[in-house]
Amino acid sequence: MLSKNLAAAYVASVITLAGMDLLWLGIAARDFYQNRLGHLLGKEVHWWAAGIFYALYAAGVLFFATAPAIEKYSLVGAALRGGLLGLLTYAAYNLTNLALLKDWPADLAAADTLWGIIITSSVSMAGFLASRRLF
Repeated sequence: MLSKNLAAAYVASVITLAGMDLLWLGIAARDFYQNRLGHLLGKEVHWWAAGIFYALYAAGVLFFATAPAIEKYSLVGAALRGGLLGLLTYAAYNLTNLALLKDWPADLAAADTLWGIIITSSVSMAGFLASRRLF
């Protein structure tokens, strides 16, 4: 039963992660990123790389945030662990870019890190809810 719960959590995590990120990057914050990083953006998205990222990141969220919350039956735990994981991973990316890349925008780093907290917390909660309600 636990493996079915984790499988449901993983599928929900991938769907939530990809859906939210595509809405954020493609619609809601598109101009924000374009105005700051347009000179770095390619003409086409490499969807294979995005797909690998979504699969790996969802697995990490499941392992570090969702599964411990499932064991403790805690949606709040899923939200908090997910938010912390999002802070750590997105801050690592953005602060490294601020430290090493010329003209990396500080406002983008802050906004993107906040987005990491929001999306990772949401992904963890979606996985938790899928595991609790489907099986």
